[in-house]
Amino acid sequence: MPRGGSSAAAPPKSGTAVASKPSRSSATLPTRPKKQEIDPRTKKPIVDAKGNPIY
Repeated sequence: MPRGGSSAAAPPKSGTAVASKPSRSSATLPTRPKKQEIDPRTKKPIVDAKGNPIY
């Protein structure tokens, strides 16, 4: 049974890795919801690890 539990704990690990990128721009999310996020430093649209736009 421990193996089943460990596999259930694996998805959150990959989720946190993806969530770590958006968290960088999370400060701009409340100010501009529903819009394509633009990184103020690079002036480029912010996308997640898979290249999907972050709104």
